[in-house]
Amino acid sequence: MPNSTTTATASTNATGISNAYDADTRVTRIPPAAGADASYSAVITDRWFAGSVPHGGYIVAIVFNAILTHFEGEGQGTPLSLDISYLSPVRSA
Repeated sequence: MPNSTTTATASTNATGISNAYDADTRVTRIPPAAGADASYSAVITDRWFAGSVPHGGYIVAIVFNAILTHFEGEGQGTPLSLDISYLSPVRSA
């Protein structure tokens, strides 16, 4: 993932309200090379840091958006829950 940045473009949700969180958790599908698995890109902003590292819930939101993006249009429906376990604390780069 790219280095952290404080710059984010606010998105507009269904009610027309600008929402920085939606912009900061946005995921983009990267077209895969022939025979490669799907890849996704996100920008980690320091707006959601706890100290010097991204907050765990912020990272989960990005992962969840990647899952939603992956299954978008495949008739899978929206997941009802997501269970995440961290194997070790996040370290700053």
